[in-house]
Amino acid sequence: MTHSPDLGPPDEDEGRIGIFASWNWLYASVVIYTIIMLVVLYVFTVTLDHGIG
Repeated sequence: MTHSPDLGPPDEDEGRIGIFASWNWLYASVVIYTIIMLVVLYVFTVTLDHGIG
């Protein structure tokens, strides 16, 4: 069986990646969780900062 030049190579960026539907979902999840962690760390810093004095 020969390879058809019209089809091109298989696209490895399509399809499921683990529990994520696609790479876009994976990237969006990373951005969202990063923002959540920044907010949580900021809240901890503000509420638990008793100062040195």
